[in-house]
Amino acid sequence: MDLVIVCFIDNPPSSIFQSSQWPMHMTLIPPFSYDGSINELNELLSNFSKEFIQFSVTASERALFGPNKDIPVTIIKQNEVLQGCYIKLLNLIEKLGIKYKYPSISGQNYHFHITDQRGIKVPTNSDILLTGFSLVDRQVKGQPGIKQVIKTLKFVEK
Repeated sequence: MDLVIVCFIDNPPSSIFQSSQWPMHMTLIPPFSYDGSINELNELLSNFSKEFIQFSVTASERALFGPNKDIPVTIIKQNEVLQGCYIKLLNLIEKLGIKYKYPSISGQNYHFHITDQRGIKVPTNSDILLTGFSLVDRQVKGQPGIKQVIKTLKFVEK
């Protein structure tokens, strides 16, 4: 499966959606492939979600990402809770044998950001409460334009 783990800024979509309709989100774990048991991954993520209290991140400066530097994003300022959440989750899923789709920008090289969606951008210097995360299939039945939320999990409420 071609997967990604994201924190939706607003409510996650109910299930299946088109690539052009990605809701605003911050990618927590960049795209990866996983050939193991989805139930095992879901259980791991469910247990992980109980280890973190909801937390805020701050949008900082604007930037352009992508191979052609033409994808507008808002960079998320690093903080200890976000970094701790990321490293712990990274270590857990790497033990399952995932393979990053884009190794040069994954793992320790990853930079948190929120990509503009349909002309909407996150205001710089705004605080964003992360209440949980979702596991998303990036290619439902092998169709790259179709996405599906497999599971949404909540962090512990403050």
